[in-house]
Amino acid sequence: MTSRMRPNSGKAVARRSVLTGVGALSAAGVMSVPSPAEASVKWARYTCPLSSASIAYPSTWTLDTHVSTQPRLLYPHQSFVIRSASPPDRAVPEFPDLSSFPADALYLWLLHYNDVQEGIRHMPKPAVSYDQLDRGVSEFTNFTKYVKSFSGSQRSFFIRLWIGNSTPSAKISLLNRCISSLKVP
Repeated sequence: MTSRMRPNSGKAVARRSVLTGVGALSAAGVMSVPSPAEASVKWARYTCPLSSASIAYPSTWTLDTHVSTQPRLLYPHQSFVIRSASPPDRAVPEFPDLSSFPADALYLWLLHYNDVQEGIRHMPKPAVSYDQLDRGVSEFTNFTKYVKSFSGSQRSFFIRLWIGNSTPSAKISLLNRCISSLKVP
């Protein structure tokens, strides 16, 4: 093995970081090759003007900058929502009502605080796939919920993710690429 190929060399670490950042390298370090369908997906990138968090997502999905909640959510603030289906038509306390949301859809909601919250771990990149988030108890029958609190250098964030129990693996793969692209200040 040459010095350029040594796993612990600076170049190998930098290359791994770049590949992980674009979703081509899984958390386990195994190269994931997108299927032809995944490779043809066009991506958009959004940066929240309030939190400076940015994320890449499939352009066929929808990004919302505000979600209606009952009562109105005042804090933490909303950075964005990425969803793969039409918006929920009503809200329940603290979040949108996904009870009528399609079971093959997903809903990723990023919230932010004004500053770094005490007790929330500094992790500028919370995960590269949904299964690195903490599994929670879902409020909705057809969905599995994942959550994660983490802090960048400027503020703390909170992810709420609901994945429909019938979501196809190709959509999950796109979700993982989306999550791995998340950057926070």
